[in-house]
Amino acid sequence: HCYVTAVHAIHLPTRQVLVFRDTRDQQVWPIGAPPGQIAWRPLLLPLAATGRPPDLFCSGHVQLADGTVLVASGNNNGRLRGGGLQETWRFDPVAAATDACTFGWRGAPDASGTYRTASPPLTHDRWYPTLVRLADGRVLIAGGGSKIAAGSEPLTDDGIDAKRTTLLELFDPSAGPNGTIVPLPNADYPWPNFPTYPLLFPLPNGDVLYAGSEDVTRAEHRNGRVLATGPAPEDFFWRSKTFASDVTGGSAVQYAPGKVLKTGGPRMADNVVLATATAEAEVLDLSEVPATEAGYAAAPDAFTPAAPMHQPRHFHTLTVLPDGRVLATGGNSFSNSVAGQSPRAPCEYEGQPLHERPCTEGCPSLCVDMGAPGGADAEAGTCEVHQPRLRCSLLEMIECTADSDCEEHLPGATCEGAISRRCVLPCDEEGALCGMLSENTSCNALPAGPQAGTCPPQNNACLATRTAEVWDPACDVWTELAPQEAARMYHSVALLLPDGRVMSTGGGHRGGLAEQSSVEYFEPQYGPPGAVPPAYGFGPSSPSGWMTSGPPHLFYGSDLVVYVTNGVPVAGAVLMGLGSVTHGFDMGQRRVPLEVAPVAGQPGAYRVLGPADGGPWTAAALAPPGYYMLFLLGEDGAVSQARYVWVGPEGGAP
Repeated sequence: HCYVTAVHAIHLPTRQVLVFRDTRDQQVWPIGAPPGQIAWRPLLLPLAATGRPPDLFCSGHVQLADGTVLVASGNNNGRLRGGGLQETWRFDPVAAATDACTFGWRGAPDASGTYRTASPPLTHDRWYPTLVRLADGRVLIAGGGSKIAAGSEPLTDDGIDAKRTTLLELFDPSAGPNGTIVPLPNADYPWPNFPTYPLLFPLPNGDVLYAGSEDVTRAEHRNGRVLATGPAPEDFFWRSKTFASDVTGGSAVQYAPGKVLKTGGPRMADNVVLATATAEAEVLDLSEVPATEAGYAAAPDAFTPAAPMHQPRHFHTLTVLPDGRVLATGGNSFSNSVAGQSPRAPCEYEGQPLHERPCTEGCPSLCVDMGAPGGADAEAGTCEVHQPRLRCSLLEMIECTADSDCEEHLPGATCEGAISRRCVLPCDEEGALCGMLSENTSCNALPAGPQAGTCPPQNNACLATRTAEVWDPACDVWTELAPQEAARMYHSVALLLPDGRVMSTGGGHRGGLAEQSSVEYFEPQYGPPGAVPPAYGFGPSSPSGWMTSGPPHLFYGSDLVVYVTNGVPVAGAVLMGLGSVTHGFDMGQRRVPLEVAPVAGQPGAYRVLGPADGGPWTAAALAPPGYYMLFLLGEDGAVSQARYVWVGPEGGAP
């Protein structure tokens, strides 16, 4: 249990995962450690306009070449038409472990002693943006709802699409002490209403592919486009080639260099987005395409249909595994928080539809975190953090100002909460579904159900796609796996870990969805039953002799010697990008196969050959500089535990 709905998860090179949901609930989890070792990392950098801490909910983020994390934008007022935040932030995982007061967030006190961010602001505020690390370490910033982009247009309820910014921006971490962010003047998205959280992939030829979005509003948004990159901001432009697609794209992944799988998302009919999800899948192979107009002219004209998933999914996550297979976890079979055919009463409880259940019979409750956010004063050196207090309450809770307000409706309940105060009861030992609230609860105290006197909407977990499945690109086959216990619906994430497992967490934090603060693990079977994976280190002796001063370097066109300690033959190696995932899309993951060669005269020693230029590929586009996991592959398909390495040009390591 991690005490937070992990809407965002970022794999750090310090063998930790940074998770957060919104304001001051950032946590760092040492991978494999018990929940008690989770460290709270509240964001101490308040917004200049309000002095309040920023809300990072639905921001974009990616890890930079030096291992720090760039976080862009966040929540302004909870509505896409209100735009997002214009600020950016930098999180330093090394400083987080040593500085007990800044918690790893980079910045400095201003003249008044207020701790401010040192990162540059965005040109456009943008809620729901995607960030992509490019071959030279710069970051492309695209998508998002923007009040600045709306200009003088009225901010009406029916004007949401007008504020989805088509402007792209570029962050350069090497320009000055804090980097710069500049607009790309020739790279406005060529169609109206660039979708939020666009599915963007850096190709091995140096270009960037747009492959769709969970947020398509027009049929052409399903189609692929390619963004050309260059050394100067004015060198970025959209190429003329388009790749026709029939799949909107609830999630997508680059499962091999230049090869993209896109699956699921909402169905469309007559250019209208429907509430039902699809199980369809498509692939696009641009692995051998040069970064020229002529090269793309000879490329496929469309995505190719792939075998459909067994389950329809929207808001799911695709995770590429070290052996090249792709895992699909979570998702919804119907819309988002819209519930069944009735938007107010989707599911059943104990066999009875909630919209038919009188509230006097009791309504289901959930275990929620009612803890207060921590306070921090960088100048004074005080660093109190949020402490979770788990309580039972309705999903839509009864408001109160004092304990006496609760007695009539929820006997034994207390009035709790730092800002929004609600009547709550103690959680049961399971800490999950708390059961039924009192039969004496007054119907008048509850939010109105779809019928008078009925229970308010409960989480629509009956619409969750619980059964995970895995796709094998070698034979284009999906295999169903065991179902997940929790409903990993909208706002869920999945992330590859160094031991080859995939953590699945989050889901919820939207009306009608239960908050899911637990973590589950998918444990793949790599190779046949009983296959023994290679065990390796970076020194010829025992584990105590392995490198401990930090991740070793694997330079472009060079090699790195590894030592297998259990005698298992090695057939290959693979670099896996450190994930940075939210809203069904991992902005950091990639899979780069590498060759290995035995070292003559040294049993168990292998040279791992680093990424190199070849054909239309460049080493830097194949594996942009930064930290990766290095997995060794056994001859029978077994996969080793990973070790972290820094990959990039010689002389460029942090």
